[in-house]
Amino acid sequence: MPPLETISDDEPFPPQASTSATNTAPNAPSPTVLPRSSSADSMPPLETIHDPGQEGDAEDEDDDDYETEEDDEDDYDTYDDEDDYDEDEDSDDEAIYPDGLPLDPLLPLLYLSRPFLHTARKKLYRRINLVSVWQASLLLRSLKAPQHAARNAVEDSEDPDGDKNHLAHLVRSLNLDARGDMSLGRGGAEVYFELMNMCKNLEEIRILPSLLKSATKPFLATLRSLTKLKKVDLASGTDPEKPFVLTTARVIRLMRESWPELEELVAVGLKGSDFGPVSEQSIMWDEDLEDMLLEGNLKAMFGGSATQGEKRSKPKGLKTLKLLDPDAYEDELSLLLKHSADTLIKLQISRPSQELSRWGLASIFLNYGSNLTSVVLDCPGSWQPMAKPTIKRAFPCKRKDYKAGAPSDKDVSLVS
Repeated sequence: MPPLETISDDEPFPPQASTSATNTAPNAPSPTVLPRSSSADSMPPLETIHDPGQEGDAEDEDDDDYETEEDDEDDYDTYDDEDDYDEDEDSDDEAIYPDGLPLDPLLPLLYLSRPFLHTARKKLYRRINLVSVWQASLLLRSLKAPQHAARNAVEDSEDPDGDKNHLAHLVRSLNLDARGDMSLGRGGAEVYFELMNMCKNLEEIRILPSLLKSATKPFLATLRSLTKLKKVDLASGTDPEKPFVLTTARVIRLMRESWPELEELVAVGLKGSDFGPVSEQSIMWDEDLEDMLLEGNLKAMFGGSATQGEKRSKPKGLKTLKLLDPDAYEDELSLLLKHSADTLIKLQISRPSQELSRWGLASIFLNYGSNLTSVVLDCPGSWQPMAKPTIKRAFPCKRKDYKAGAPSDKDVSLVS
């Protein structure tokens, strides 16, 4: 590129187009020639253009810094949004599990792996805890399903008709932890009773809801159908008008006829037999009938056929008995422990009523407490008050011919 030539002040401005340029571009428009001022002094000097941006450069830099801080805050807001997103996820979990996450951590895996379902279902269905009637209805619906994911080829071959419910037969422990009343009229009782009737292999049952009187007959019928129970936790109803009453007569009959393997009994608000019908009292005290049924003496009367008494076994005896707020006489409590003299190792009696006397309590301990390893006795201060003795009583000494579990009235009187 040739060097630029110096423009002389004498040359016209703008410079005239050359002839060669005109000839080379005949069709090009001729440039417009502006008249030149006669004197260079006639043109006013150029004024400095005011640029507000130059004055605000420092402010712009500050703004940039401020924007940078805002960007940082925006980034922080982004993390806040992520936290909000996590909170939304937690809210979704609450929507899926409104009553809280499953107690068994293995339960969610059922939705992921069918082989895991077949492997772990015995553990998953062994213990069931229900906190509402709605949960009980969902469980009942799944147990009553004609086909469920728990079935496999082996079970189908064993049960070609598909009548056996394998899931219900896996249940060993059922805990009804719902609050409020439960009856046929107010709802809930029918669902629970049907669920218990399906789980024929139940070994443990705990019923916390308060039953009403209308549910007495179906409830007792359901308990009679559970012949493999080893641990039972029952309570009388708390309704002030028509509650279900758990009486000694009902419990004793269930232990004799339906619960031969019962090892632990927890009874809350156990009442005496006089709180129930007279017919139940007569059955409770009919020891001759019980002996005949247990020994099979009715076999000849039925033409040699097996009686119901021969089919059932003698109760093995309780290992643990817990009575909370009992309101029964000592003779009925002794009948409750009739087969437990050699097996009872834990006894708890809390807040007994005035029906249980000191003499009766001492009789229970002397007759059935020879193997006790744990005793909890919680009596209120107003229970069976005793006059302060004028002389110091001698500590009762055990007779030489004393036999454990067979105290005399004199022994009981000395202890009480």
